[in-house]
Amino acid sequence: MDEIGLLTAIVSLITATVGFVTANMTAYLELRSQKEKNPTPRQSEKDSKTPEDKGD
Repeated sequence: MDEIGLLTAIVSLITATVGFVTANMTAYLELRSQKEKNPTPRQSEKDSKTPEDKGD
């Protein structure tokens, strides 16, 4: 009977670990694909688009 409890605990731990890794990888890949679709402007691009330049 103890072996069944131990086996159940091990399978549950493995299942939880796989679920945790899957959730993190999904979130990481989602963030990465969003960055590729909408890249953040570099600092030089931000400097060139200041409101003072638009008034000239």
